[in-house]
Amino acid sequence: MVELFAGRLIIERTMAALHKDGVRKFDFSVVNYAYKRRFGVAHMPLVDILAALSWPRMALRAKPSCRT
Repeated sequence: MVELFAGRLIIERTMAALHKDGVRKFDFSVVNYAYKRRFGVAHMPLVDILAALSWPRMALRAKPSCRT
């Protein structure tokens, strides 16, 4: 028996529609809830993006976050 709750069904249908439009990655945020595991999510490290807003310092860099 497959359990599909309303919220999970909405997520599944939304992901299917976005997949048809070419989206291949979805962000399920940082909390490890059971419903996320049922979708088979993979852990990706978080990064902090720092971007200078002035012309002389326009370099964009990323560094690993200390959060896991």
